[in-house]
Amino acid sequence: MQYCCQHRIVDPPNYRFSPLSPNAGGNKISEKKVNRFSNLAIGAKLALIIPLVILGNVALTAFNLSEFRSKLFELKSQDIQHAVELANGIVKSAYEKSRIGAMTEAEAQTFAKEEIRKLRYGGEEYFWINDMTGVMLMHPYKPDLEGKDLIGFKDPNGVTLFKEMIDVVAARGAGAVNYHWPKPGFDAPVAKISYVMGFKPWGWVVGSGVYVDDIEAAFDRQLLILCGAGLLVIAVVVLLVVVLSRSISRPITAMTGFMGSLAEGDLDK
Repeated sequence: MQYCCQHRIVDPPNYRFSPLSPNAGGNKISEKKVNRFSNLAIGAKLALIIPLVILGNVALTAFNLSEFRSKLFELKSQDIQHAVELANGIVKSAYEKSRIGAMTEAEAQTFAKEEIRKLRYGGEEYFWINDMTGVMLMHPYKPDLEGKDLIGFKDPNGVTLFKEMIDVVAARGAGAVNYHWPKPGFDAPVAKISYVMGFKPWGWVVGSGVYVDDIEAAFDRQLLILCGAGLLVIAVVVLLVVVLSRSISRPITAMTGFMGSLAEGDLDK
């Protein structure tokens, strides 16, 4: 038995795909809108990097500045302490000379005061000497205070600074005292961080300090440097994001246009 099959070639139906909306013409997405959406999506995603970098930069700068400020005050305090220890060494040396008869005690005290009067460090930082009763024995910038009882002297904030110095020396032998004091060249008193050390054989208090505005000036310089570096980093990141966004967007835009042409049956593009 033989079977004969006839195959009939049927032309495929002419299907036309249309949007779900009945208004196909009005809702057709143009190539321009597709490109714009693609660019916006990529640019928006990449642009998220910028605020993250800015926030990270601000947080890092704030942390570094806080650490730098604390470290700056710590280092300055150490510098003052070392300087006072050096000046106190001069007093001790003069005292030893008086003990062996190289000079009288009065001569040794005068020698120590005049040697310390000339001492400077960190530019114009100086030393003073008062005794344990509050009498000023030597001050290089205010010689008119020498011989005066300053035990009740107060700074603008009511700090009896010389009494506090004596109390610190009496309790611990040495330590820090903070107060306001007239700065050479300025009318109003300026905040000062000081360190004092006692010399028990003579009942002396040797002290020195650093004005806080000098420390703040150093901090402000560091602030400008860090802010400048932070702005530079942000500018570089923004530039990289823009360049990267364009390098990614353009090929995708071209591909989107090509696919749109294919969907419309235009194979010449």
